[in-house]
Amino acid sequence: MFERFDDESRQAVVHAQSEARRFGDDHIGTEHLLVGVARSIEDQGVGDGLPFTSVEARAAVASVVGDGRGWTEDGHIPFTPAVTATFELAFREAIHLGHDSVTGAHLLLGLAGVGGDRMERIFEHLHTDPAALRRSAMSLLKAGGFERRGGFERGARGTPGASRGRALPWESDLWPRAVLAIMAVVLIVPAGDNAWRLVGVVLTAAGVVLLAVEAVAGRDDEPDWLPSVRSIESILFGIAALVLLIAIAS
Repeated sequence: MFERFDDESRQAVVHAQSEARRFGDDHIGTEHLLVGVARSIEDQGVGDGLPFTSVEARAAVASVVGDGRGWTEDGHIPFTPAVTATFELAFREAIHLGHDSVTGAHLLLGLAGVGGDRMERIFEHLHTDPAALRRSAMSLLKAGGFERRGGFERGARGTPGASRGRALPWESDLWPRAVLAIMAVVLIVPAGDNAWRLVGVVLTAAGVVLLAVEAVAGRDDEPDWLPSVRSIESILFGIAALVLLIAIAS
């Protein structure tokens, strides 16, 4: 996973370790990572894309968790389980979006998704929320040359990575569900004039409508509700596939 981290995200982790030492903590938590990511993005000269500055983030952390005990000695500082989960979520976000590397913006997506009571209080101090953080992350990705499901393109920020341009059509995560929908229509129609066939057609039609909504809504910045649409799609197509088997057997 970490081999996919680019210079920006790696520097964010270094900054997070520095923030943990600054607060005198014996762990690297999501609060430290939030400040570290903000610092790393500011280092790239695109801090204006964030809903807060690293200084504001540090002050919010201090307000929620306290000023700490001052600088700690050098040595290994472990990640909390929440930070590990953030890394994994950021990695999955990059894969889902078709990106070749994990950037600071992907880490923001991970932080927005992991949540937690402490992070909620920090967001309150920053007058923001996970949805706003996600929107900022998606805008940063777009400004940095990352196309949704289009692979990595070297942008103005010059983020390291192998450029491969837009993804081929079959690399999109829309295609597996689209193929399943087509197969369901083709196979359910001749399955016989019965109730199972009707249910299968209705479920498939509903899934196709949501698939079209996703295709249109996901072309630019991803709306906050789009992951829920994908989940509903998967459920609909899964049930449609089960109904298909019953219709064929009956």
